[in-house]
Amino acid sequence: MRYAWSGDNGVLTDMIWHYRDMNRNKVEREVRFSASMMRFMHRHVEQPVPSIEDNPGEIFLGLYLRATYPANVKNTQLLIHRLEDGTSQEQGWMYVPFQRRVRRLATGQKTDAFLGSDIMIEDFLGYNGRIMDMTWRYIGERMMLLPMFRHNALDGLREPQADGFSFVGTGGRGGCFPQVRWQMRPVYLVEAMPGEKGHPLSKRFFYVDRQTYAAGSDL
Repeated sequence: MRYAWSGDNGVLTDMIWHYRDMNRNKVEREVRFSASMMRFMHRHVEQPVPSIEDNPGEIFLGLYLRATYPANVKNTQLLIHRLEDGTSQEQGWMYVPFQRRVRRLATGQKTDAFLGSDIMIEDFLGYNGRIMDMTWRYIGERMMLLPMFRHNALDGLREPQADGFSFVGTGGRGGCFPQVRWQMRPVYLVEAMPGEKGHPLSKRFFYVDRQTYAAGSDL
């Protein structure tokens, strides 16, 4: 997950979170973000390749997130720097509008609920923590039903956004599940158990697709 291909730079102008109640089939809240990402090192396509030279902090990857809606969280901003040294703690900062100040993210805050959701900062991109913070165990190979699809070949895409992205429709219980195509895929199953006492999760399971090495997680 650390070195998986995700492009050298990226901007997503409209990322939408729907907070859903599965039992009542109701959207309780909507939060909109703009997001961007840039690799400082291990770049493959866009210049400069392979690295940005002016990088004294040896940053591997930068992630930036800014809330744009609703008004009570608008302009909340999050910046995360992943360092090249995988044993070092990531650097993180959050701007809180009503306090009008930037505060440094402590390690423990990465396992707090983010903006009232069930998602932690540690969950970003599947797993946004250090390898050494978990005890890892290889379980074996499995056949799993996974969402593998061509986005531009899906039916029921919503209206394209200004930047060319289109959102996939949802359905199933509570309208919580994206309407995408699934395949039976051979995967490697890996278990990860947190080393930190008091961690909100007892373990994670990662399903690593044998062909693409794309990793998905379950709690």
